[in-house]
Amino acid sequence: MARRILVVGGAGAIGRAYGAKAMAQGDLVATLDLQTSITQAGMEGHDLVFPIDVSDPASIADAFARLGEAWDVADALIYLSGYTLSPPRPAEDVTEREWTGVIDVNLSGAFRVAMASLPLLRAGAGGSIVLVSSAMAFGPVKGFAPYIASKAGMIGLTRSLALELAPAIRVNALAPSAMETPFAAGGTGRSDPNASADWFAPEAFIPTIPLGRLAQVDDCLGTLDYLVGQDSAFMTGQVLHINGGRQMR
Repeated sequence: MARRILVVGGAGAIGRAYGAKAMAQGDLVATLDLQTSITQAGMEGHDLVFPIDVSDPASIADAFARLGEAWDVADALIYLSGYTLSPPRPAEDVTEREWTGVIDVNLSGAFRVAMASLPLLRAGAGGSIVLVSSAMAFGPVKGFAPYIASKAGMIGLTRSLALELAPAIRVNALAPSAMETPFAAGGTGRSDPNASADWFAPEAFIPTIPLGRLAQVDDCLGTLDYLVGQDSAFMTGQVLHINGGRQMR
């Protein structure tokens, strides 16, 4: 039976790739993202593509109202929305607005969207929520204080929601390590389209990874699908790490 999967942040590299995988399997995928990101990805005007600003409760309400006109039930939510400051900078140089902006999208946005998805998830037999955190929540790197705080907070949110929403809804997290995607320059939609990722030096990072390479988008897809589906039916409140062995837990 086709699953109905919400992918918030679905116009980014991982979101597009997972959406393509899921649809190839016969699933239905609704993509929600910033209008800017939707346009950049060439997804404007496609069915089941809805603009959303996860920092704006009114925008979330509008997007889910429009989605509710198409679907009366959903099986899963994947939350991929997020961004970081680029280039990275010392914590003491981060402005109040920058701090609040990152926390609001990465962490508060995850909470808002998870709450908005509950009526659709509860309309069926239950469902799965997957929040995408980061390896940096477990192995901090200098210059990323707002991002790391938000992604570490997402782990706490995962566990809290897993406890509160059980047994009908499972909540798990994914923690991938660095990838060469547009996110290295901040992230699509909210970052400066002319921003440089020159600060990121793969040649210095790769030797710290036992498997000898950076993570690729495809490395995340099977794990996402596992957490969405019934093969992980007895898992909740867990974090799955995709980091090539750089951190072993």
